[in-house]
Amino acid sequence: MSDYFELGYFSKTVGLKGHLILMTDADHPENFSDQTVLFTEENGSYVPLFTESLELTHRGSFKVKLEEVDTEEAARKWIGTSLFLPLSLLPKLEGNSFYYHEIIGFKAIDQNSGEIGLIKNVLDRDPQPLYEIEKEGKLLYIPMVDAFLIKVDRESQSLHFNLPEGLLEVFD
Repeated sequence: MSDYFELGYFSKTVGLKGHLILMTDADHPENFSDQTVLFTEENGSYVPLFTESLELTHRGSFKVKLEEVDTEEAARKWIGTSLFLPLSLLPKLEGNSFYYHEIIGFKAIDQNSGEIGLIKNVLDRDPQPLYEIEKEGKLLYIPMVDAFLIKVDRESQSLHFNLPEGLLEVFD
């Protein structure tokens, strides 16, 4: 598992002096507004990018000025680049709140059907994210609905569900 999470990506340039807009997928982007180093992935390694400024905008994105990027042309080269931060910067979650990466490998257990399988991934799809669960070599896709989730048990590494009757039978 990677020790980094994806914060967002550079979506466009702003002005003529090398500023970029960083679009984030963070619920609370203000938690990251003091970063002086962002990381990009190159050939399987994380490479630091040093910031001169990182300004939170009213839409939850950031206006970023990278060191040694002083023109619109130089900034344009960064458009589309994904940016990462170390997992250690994420606030610790408790209760039934979790980060998607945190539950990979957890057992999925339905209160009526018992153990369903292992969570392989969370697919962040519109209109709703899906749990991707592997059961006996098959993949099942369960909608990420708060009402379905009973408990996140970090100690036993399991998610407990109360799934609607017939949902699991769709995959048989």
